[in-house]
Amino acid sequence: DFFAEFKHFLMVTTWARDEEREAAYTGLLQAKIRFLVNWVNSVHGVSCCLWPRTYRIPANEAEKARSNGRNSRKASRDEVVENAFFIGIRTQRGMRSLELGGHVGSFVNMVKYGGDIPRQDGTVNVAVSHVRLKYLPPSALVEARAARERRRRKKMLVQKKKKQQQQQQPG
Repeated sequence: DFFAEFKHFLMVTTWARDEEREAAYTGLLQAKIRFLVNWVNSVHGVSCCLWPRTYRIPANEAEKARSNGRNSRKASRDEVVENAFFIGIRTQRGMRSLELGGHVGSFVNMVKYGGDIPRQDGTVNVAVSHVRLKYLPPSALVEARAARERRRRKKMLVQKKKKQQQQQQPG
């Protein structure tokens, strides 16, 4: 139900040249993403939640993920889009704009230049982009639609039971 609860997301996408580097990088990156979640939660009127699973982007969706958002870039032919992490963002009613560029920039700098993430030049990359629900990768959208449908059905059942109870009461 994660994708049904939010309309806006930060998508942290990682590219790696091989599975070994990707596996080492992913674990360390998850720890760094917690910093980003805390920074975003510190913004007045904003709450966010990290999706607890790593989303592996299918090969047929990789090019779209590479070119998604303002921080887009083309991956070289030997790079493979491996993972995405989603942070769902919710704002208070009436908020017209949300400036997270400073937090996202600090996160990217911490990841790229922090020194505690082992990497060799060009073997692992990270990008962060704002994604609206309707622009999620197609396989994630399938999950979002299924969750939304489950919530809709549950709501309909509750309304139906409530209506039946009202009809059974003498009045």
